[in-house]
Amino acid sequence: MNRAVLGDQVPPDLLTRVLRTEVLPGLPAPERLDPAEARRQVVHLGLTGASVARHFQERTPGGKSEPERAFDGLVVGPSSCRSGRTSRRWPTVPAPGTAIVSPMRHWYAGT
Repeated sequence: MNRAVLGDQVPPDLLTRVLRTEVLPGLPAPERLDPAEARRQVVHLGLTGASVARHFQERTPGGKSEPERAFDGLVVGPSSCRSGRTSRRWPTVPAPGTAIVSPMRHWYAGT
């Protein structure tokens, strides 16, 4: 899908719509994943997040000045998880000099 967006074959917002409606709500609870699968999920979600950010910044007026807006509306997991945990939103841009820690990393890697 990323290549289709880059090649103007599909609308730029298709990736975020699919993530919001099909991918993120259907992610398994982290305790159902073994460590190797959790790592794969983190890698795939990280690469997908990078694509979301890129498309937003390249195609949205003012997108480079407010890149965190690329993740508005993207929630990890269902709104009320079976484990009783609440959904986690994508991270906002941290203050300069602070570490970037994605809530998805904690969610899937258990760290």
